[in-house]
Amino acid sequence: TGLKSLTDTEGDNFPVWSPDGKKIVFVNYREGRNLYVINRDGKGRKKITERLSVMPYIEWSRTGKSVFFSVEFSENLYYTNIFTFAEGGKVKNISRKKDNSDSHPMVAPDNSLIAFCSRRDRNSEVYVMKPDGTGQRNLTVHPAEDVPASWSKSSKSILFTSNRDSDYKTFKMTRSPREIYLVKLETMQSINLTDNIGDDYNPVCSPDGNRIVFLSDRNNEKNNAGIFVMKSTGKDVIEITGIKGDKSNISWSPDGTEILFQLNSGGIDYIYITDIKGKNKPFLLSEGFSPQWCPKQ
Repeated sequence: TGLKSLTDTEGDNFPVWSPDGKKIVFVNYREGRNLYVINRDGKGRKKITERLSVMPYIEWSRTGKSVFFSVEFSENLYYTNIFTFAEGGKVKNISRKKDNSDSHPMVAPDNSLIAFCSRRDRNSEVYVMKPDGTGQRNLTVHPAEDVPASWSKSSKSILFTSNRDSDYKTFKMTRSPREIYLVKLETMQSINLTDNIGDDYNPVCSPDGNRIVFLSDRNNEKNNAGIFVMKSTGKDVIEITGIKGDKSNISWSPDGTEILFQLNSGGIDYIYITDIKGKNKPFLLSEGFSPQWCPKQ
């Protein structure tokens, strides 16, 4: 109930709330894929970027004073870098790796580091850097495809997906099943949390840091991944829902009791909500995509 349109411009996509819930950044795909910001009531529309092809990987700093995002370069669509914008300042390229693919910036809960995905080593690796772009380092160092997914609450480790336990050497020919790993920043030790023959991916850490929600086809239902929850140690895995459809954009409610997700069925995108115990059927909220919980006010 209470559905309200905040913008009336065609092409406004991928909204992301600021940490205090007072602003929203988004990409407009009809006006050159530029980044915009509005107030929570839809007023104060402001364009942040000019002539930059912004990708739908956008993150606010935990203080809400800056935004991090990926930019695709038209001269080479495989060349992407990570930019930042601070209120009152200029848009700045912070990954600064020429002819390289750096994307998916993720801000640590303590605001100390930015995790990101980089292909500078000819395969996907999990990297971190400081918010100003300095101190870039590879945490995974493996020939498989390692993709960052979520920070732990402590900011001391990062969840990522990898096909390293399958035949990753044939990755270009067949889709290799993925596992969910945890890499520790201090030791660079990678721990397999799922260790299952199914394809496990898209892990998201709960607000309290004690649980992880993820997608998996381990239910042996062809082309229909279910939503699962496990403890942060990888134990006590339960399936929340196996509702039919292609699921994505999963996020926890601020209090950690419910899950919001996007489901594509028959070419139409829907937004659903469900409890984390799987006791009730998912409830349909609306047609739409890229759902985001508003932070606690």
